[in-house]
Amino acid sequence: MSEGPTSSRRLLRVIINLSVLCAVLLAIRVVRPAQDGSEAGAVTVGGAAAGSPTSSAERRQALEQRPPMVQAVEDIEGIEDPAILDRAGRYHLAADNRDLARACFEASLLREELNHYTQLTRRDAFQALVHERMGETAEAEAAWQAGIEKDLHYNYLFCWLLSRAEDKSARLDAMRAEVLRRVEAAKAGESPHWYTTKKGASRKLELIDQDELVQRAQEVADGKAKNIRYVYVPEVDLATMPPDLKVQISRSVVGSLRGYGAVRTASFGFNGVIVDELYLGKKWLGTVNLSASIPPAKLGEVFLTDLIVMPDAHLEGVQFQGRNASFVFTIFEGEADFSAVGVQRAVDFRYSLFNKGANFRRAVFEGPVHFGHATFGGQADFSTMVSTTRRVYFNSMRFDDKALLEGVDWRQGGTLEDSTFSGPLVMSRGRFGARMNLSRARMHGGIEAREMVSDGMDFFGVELGGSSDFTDSVFDGHVRFSPDEVTYRDFTGRLDDLAKLYKMYQGDEDATEDLTNRTAYGVESIDDLTAYLPGNLSFANVMFQEFCQFQRVVFGEEGGGGSSNFYNAQFRGETHFERAVFHNDADFTTIFANELGLNDATFHGRVLLDDANVPGRVTMGGARFAGDADLSLYGAQITRFHISKDQLQIKKGRHRLFYEQCARGKLENVEQDPRIERAMASYRQGESRPDIVDLCYERLAEDFNVLGNAFAERGMAQDEDWAYWYSRHHETMHGLFHGGLGTRIGAFVRWFLFEMLFGWGVRLQNLGLAALFVVLLFGVLYKWVTPEAQIEFNGFDTSFRHLTYPQSIFVSLMSMLSMDIGWDIGRNKGFRWLNVTEVVLGIIILTFFVGAYTRLVLA
Repeated sequence: MSEGPTSSRRLLRVIINLSVLCAVLLAIRVVRPAQDGSEAGAVTVGGAAAGSPTSSAERRQALEQRPPMVQAVEDIEGIEDPAILDRAGRYHLAADNRDLARACFEASLLREELNHYTQLTRRDAFQALVHERMGETAEAEAAWQAGIEKDLHYNYLFCWLLSRAEDKSARLDAMRAEVLRRVEAAKAGESPHWYTTKKGASRKLELIDQDELVQRAQEVADGKAKNIRYVYVPEVDLATMPPDLKVQISRSVVGSLRGYGAVRTASFGFNGVIVDELYLGKKWLGTVNLSASIPPAKLGEVFLTDLIVMPDAHLEGVQFQGRNASFVFTIFEGEADFSAVGVQRAVDFRYSLFNKGANFRRAVFEGPVHFGHATFGGQADFSTMVSTTRRVYFNSMRFDDKALLEGVDWRQGGTLEDSTFSGPLVMSRGRFGARMNLSRARMHGGIEAREMVSDGMDFFGVELGGSSDFTDSVFDGHVRFSPDEVTYRDFTGRLDDLAKLYKMYQGDEDATEDLTNRTAYGVESIDDLTAYLPGNLSFANVMFQEFCQFQRVVFGEEGGGGSSNFYNAQFRGETHFERAVFHNDADFTTIFANELGLNDATFHGRVLLDDANVPGRVTMGGARFAGDADLSLYGAQITRFHISKDQLQIKKGRHRLFYEQCARGKLENVEQDPRIERAMASYRQGESRPDIVDLCYERLAEDFNVLGNAFAERGMAQDEDWAYWYSRHHETMHGLFHGGLGTRIGAFVRWFLFEMLFGWGVRLQNLGLAALFVVLLFGVLYKWVTPEAQIEFNGFDTSFRHLTYPQSIFVSLMSMLSMDIGWDIGRNKGFRWLNVTEVVLGIIILTFFVGAYTRLVLA
C-alpha cells in the first residue's frame, strides 16, 4: 500500500511531461518554420536543365564541337547544305583529319548558291579560298597572286565576298591599288593586261571615248560585231546616248558613269570597274534642297552586275522601268544612295556588298526583291521601304552595323532567314501583310520592333542576343520560336522533310524547281530549330492573335539576370512554353491568355503572374523552380491553374512565393523588385504608402487564396487545405509580429487556440493532438481539483481520490466523447463545470475533425 502514492506521483509526472511535450511539439511545428532564417536560394527544387551551356559563347562552342554529319568522304555526296559541310571541315581540320577537311571545304564552296550564277571552280579564287580554310597561308597567297595576274576583276570580287583570311583587308588594298595602276596606264595611252583567256591569251585594256562606245554598240545591235569588252571609257553619260540603243559592256573599266536627266527605254549592262564617279540620281545644282536640280534617270532594263564601284554611288530617286534592275555580284566600296528608287519589276542585289552601308529609304519595289547573301559593312537603311506585289528576300545576308527596317510596308511579307546582324535590327512600325521568316537568323544586337504589325512570324532556331523590344506590336498569325511537340517527335530523324518549315527562300519564285529540298542553314538536328534568346526580351502589350510556340526555348543566360517581359500581353490562341528554360525573370503580369502551357519549364528567376487574367488554363505540371526562383500570384484570376504545393515547397514552412519571403524579411534590396516598384508607383504623390512588410503580408494572403481556389477547382483537397492553413497562418503571424499590443494578444490567442490546437480545422493531426492534450489535462484536473467528486465507476460509487490516473484519464476520454457522462455530482460541485467544459471542447474538436475528415473523403 505504501507504494501506491509513489506510483501515482510517477504516473502524474509522466502525464504532465507528455502534456508539456505535446504543447511544445505543436508550437515547434507551427512557429519554427515560419521563423526559419535560411535562404531560399540555397535549395533547388526539381533541379535545373542539366548540362546546358551557361552563355551564348559556350553554346556556340558546344555546337561547333558536336560530331558533324560528315564522318567520311562518302557522306558528302548526300549533303547540299554548304553550312553543314563548312562546319564539318572545321571540325575535321581541328581533329587533324586534313584530307577529309579539304574535301568538306571544297564541297562547301561548290554547294554555295553563287555557283548558279558563276562557275567558281574555274577561277584561281576557288583554290585560294580552299587554302585559306585549311590554314595554308603561303599556298593561299600564291593562288591569289596567280588569280590577280589572270583575272584581277573577278578575284577582287571573290576575295571581297568569300575570303575569311585575317590579311583580307591588306590583300584587297593591294588589289585595289593594282586596278588603279592599270587604269592609270590606260589613261597614259598604254595597253595594260586585264584578262587571260582559257587558252592563255592576254586581253588588254583599250582606251575609247563615248562616241566610239556608241558606235560599237550600234554595230553590236546591227549584228556586225560582238559585245564590247576590255575597254576603258573615261566618261559615259547615259543622258547623251540614244535612249533606244542597247548597250552591254563586259570586263571593262569606266571612269565616270553619269545619267541624271536621262530617259532610256533600251537596256544598259555593264560589268567591270567604275573608278571615278557613279551618278544616276537627282543632281542638285547648288545647295541640297535649296537649289534647282536635274531629275534622276529613268531607265529601262539595267544589268550592273559583277561590278566594282570604287566611288560613292548616287542613285537617289532613279526609276527602273524595265523587267530587271540587276546588281548581282556588285561591290560598292563607298557610300551607296538608293533612296526613293522605284522598280516596276524585279530588283536583284544577290551577293552584293556595300562596304560603307547603303540608303534605301522610301524605295518602292513593285516586283520580287532579292538581296540574298548581300553584305552591309555600314548602316543599312531601308526605312519606309514599300514592296507591293511580291515577297522581299533578305536571306543569308550579313549586317555589320545597324539594320533599319523602320516603317517598312512589305505587303506580301518576306524573309530574313539565316541572316547575321552584328548590330541592332530596327523593325518598329513595320507592316508585314504576310508571314515573315526570321528562322536561323543570328541577331547579336537584338531587335527593336515596337508597334509592328505582322500576319505572323517564324523564329525557328533564331539566336537573339542584346535587348529586344516588341512592345505594342500585333501578330495576326502564328508566332513560332520552335517546332511543336508533334513535329518535334515525328520529324526528329527526317530533317530534309523539315526544310520548308524554316526555309522560305527557294530561288526565284517563278522557277520550276526549288533551290533545294534538303536540310539547310546548318540544321543538323531538330534541336537546331529551337530559338535561343540570351538577351533581355520585351513583349509588353503585344497581341498574339493565334497560336504561339515557345517550347524548349532558352531565355536569358545563367547568372545574367534580365527579364523575358510579357507584361500585359494578350495571348488569344494557345501559347506553349513547355520545357522552356528561363534563366531570367518570366514576367506575365496582367496578361490575358486563353491557354498558357508552362509544363516542365525550368525557372531560375522570378515568375510573375500578378493580376493575370486567364479564363482558360495555366498549366505548370512538372515545372521546376531552381536557385532563387520564386512565384507571385497577387490579384490573378485564373480559372484553372495546374500546379501542386510540392512544386512550391522548399521545406516545411518555406515556399517559392515571393511575398512570403518578402514578408519574412529574408530578401535583400526588396524595394528594387519590379513587383514592389510597381506597387509603390501605383500610389499618387502625397498618398500614404504602406510599409513593404504590410504590403507583402496582404498580397501573400491573396497568393494563397489563388492557389486554394485552383486546388479546389481541381478537387485537390489536401493542397487546398494546405493553402487555407498557410493563408490563416501568415495572417496570424502578421498580427503577432507587426501589430499593436492588442493585435498581438489577439493573434497569440488565435495562434494557440485555432492554429496550434485546432489546425485551422484542416489539419487532422493537430486535432488529434489537441484531443489528447484535453483528455490528459482534464484527467489530471479531475484528480487535483475535484478529488472528492463522487462518480459511479465499475458499478461502485467512488471518488476521484480513489481512482488511479489511468482510470481518471479514461473518465476524461468518455467525457470528451460525450459518452456515459451521467456522473453523480456528489459533494464537489466544481466537477460539474470541469465536466461541462470538457464536453464542450470535445464537441468542438469532434466537429472540426468530422468536418475535415468528411471533406477529405468526399474529395
